Amino acid sequence: MPPTWTPSPSATSGPTPTRQATATRTPLPQATATGITPLPGATNTVAIFPFTLQNEAVTYARNENGEGCAWLSIAGQVFDLNGGPVIGLAVMVTGEGVAEGGLAFSGEAPLFGPSGYEVFLNTTPVEQEYVVQLLNTTGMPLSEPIVVRTLSSCDRNVAIVNFVQNHEFSR
Repeated sequence: MPPTWTPSPSATSGPTPTRQATATRTPLPQATATGITPLPGATNTVAIFPFTLQNEAVTYARNENGEGCAWLSIAGQVFDLNGGPVIGLAVMVTGEGVAEGGLAFSGEAPLFGPSGYEVFLNTTPVEQEYVVQLLNTTGMPLSEPIVVRTLSSCDRNVAIVNFVQNHEFSR
């Protein structure tokens, strides 16, 4: 069978192209004398607990108490709204093999600062997960439970968990 001829579209046939709208730049909110204006729709919410993890991060340090690498602990400090030390709050650490009951009080470990605390975990640095929580004097939670992963390094065998106050509370 012979091929059939199909006309090809001409430059004048078919829809006429239209010009598309171009994007315009919307300015972001500008800084004011009192600080940065929040983005539209942003709201400030108060945290459920009066203390949170400082800088939202756990840091690590080498043990400096003379035990060297034969040590694994979770330690840190507790700070008030003005950055000052908070003494006498309980820090509870739970997890597999936690020694000494897993409880310490802010202010008991001055090596870490005026509100320092430390919970000993093991005589060998191991990679393992623990849960740390700040409690008031009656055992009520003052922070959310924080999952902390310890490391198996002799240079990073103390997990530093600092708590900072974010709003008023009653002890």
